[in-house]
Amino acid sequence: MSRSFASRIFHRSALIVPPSICFWDNFYSTHRIKGKHMEPILQDGDIVLVKKGDFLPYYSSLDKVTLNDIKSLDDEPKTSTTLDQKTDRQHALRIDAIVGKEENKFALWRSPPALSTGDVIAFKSPIAFGKVDVKRVLGLNGQRVRPKDCYNRIEHIRPYSVWLEGDVERSHNDEDTLEYSGSVSKKLIIGKIELILWPPSRIRSIFAIRPPVGRAWWP
Repeated sequence: MSRSFASRIFHRSALIVPPSICFWDNFYSTHRIKGKHMEPILQDGDIVLVKKGDFLPYYSSLDKVTLNDIKSLDDEPKTSTTLDQKTDRQHALRIDAIVGKEENKFALWRSPPALSTGDVIAFKSPIAFGKVDVKRVLGLNGQRVRPKDCYNRIEHIRPYSVWLEGDVERSHNDEDTLEYSGSVSKKLIIGKIELILWPPSRIRSIFAIRPPVGRAWWP
């Protein structure tokens, strides 16, 4: 009897585990926040949900700016954020296409997902092997940005890259010397952070916060 029960458990696990691993590797995953560079939005120890890509990316990227978006600017100020995000995505996707990263009409999945300025993302650190950092997108490929540590300097973001910064400015006495800010290739992006899962008292969605005027712009 126990042997039959163990056999049923094994067969059910064989059906459930592979799809679960595939989902976790390609669609969503979780990440534990380490450090204080994204406070107060994200705090040390938070567990967050990371979206790793877009389903049917070619069609999801066709969210063109509509007349309703423009008409509703006066009625609902929040719509301006939606309008800006659509514009950002379209600009970035056009530049990706120029460098050979054009959307495939028949692709079922795109990784990383389409990003807008202000999104919070998880990425593989380019200076510390195996380390995953979390930062906010200040600018997209093709934009000009003024880094937080030097407003007098203007950086041009390379194709298929983004400019990342933390919400909290680093101090010279910061213990984590491997905390990275700056230009990062999209190849290192794991995904966009969408939700705080833990602790229960902090469960909430994570929204994009656009940078102040003059920090990032399209030339």
